[in-house]
Amino acid sequence: MKIETTFQTVTRENFRNLSRATRPQTNHAFPACDRSRSLDMALAEVPEVRASEVARGKALIADPNYPSQAQMKQIARTLAVSGRVR
Repeated sequence: MKIETTFQTVTRENFRNLSRATRPQTNHAFPACDRSRSLDMALAEVPEVRASEVARGKALIADPNYPSQAQMKQIARTLAVSGRVR
């Protein structure tokens, strides 16, 4: 008897293409698995790159005053207190 150990990742794109036999089945004995599966599918819908964050990063790079002196002092203080600066 051969046991299949590979599992197909379900994404929004391939969900409709899966045969009924290979689609994830709801198992009421293991509701956590169902929630995990639905979270995986929701995560598949989130874009890898968020355009708003890219635009924000570009604006910060273009700002000659970023990071400000106050921000740099706070970063230095945080690093010094944490002991990460040698």
